Amino acid sequence: MESAQGLALQGFFDVLNAGLQSCGQLRELLSEAAREQQLSELESRVLWNCHRDQAHGASQAALAKELEMSPAHVSSLVEDLRRRGLVVGERRPPDRRRQYWSLSAEGQKRFLPLLQQLDAMIRESASAKPVAESFLETAGKLAQVLTERTTDADEEEGPAPGFHVPSQSASRAA
Repeated sequence: MESAQGLALQGFFDVLNAGLQSCGQLRELLSEAAREQQLSELESRVLWNCHRDQAHGASQAALAKELEMSPAHVSSLVEDLRRRGLVVGERRPPDRRRQYWSLSAEGQKRFLPLLQQLDAMIRESASAKPVAESFLETAGKLAQVLTERTTDADEEEGPAPGFHVPSQSASRAA
């Protein structure tokens, strides 16, 4: 891959891979903190969304979108958290079919120590700083690549340079 197009694609995948690796390391930190509260990483992410939206509650649709999960999976997950007394659901007019979830008193009791522990882990961990710096650096590179792509696409019709994937007939001719 020596062409400008090939270098751009390589840069894109390098940034993507670095970002995914950083996300994986951050998720490991979250999993470690969650285990101490007898929660999974996924459950702690649901509780975070309920905590963040505590005033209004987090809708199941918003949770599904945020967690990139099917509504059915989210329904099962929040129902399990409800049975364990960690979240409470509320139905509101005009659409009483929609559930809005927030932390119960027990959920707050279990989740707030997780946030404190995670905060301490991030502040004290020798590995957290490089992970966070790497993540921020990667996010900056990705933003630059996407900005360049958007700017280039605005300047001309069709796909932005460096992101065009040749058709199968063109690749066979080469």
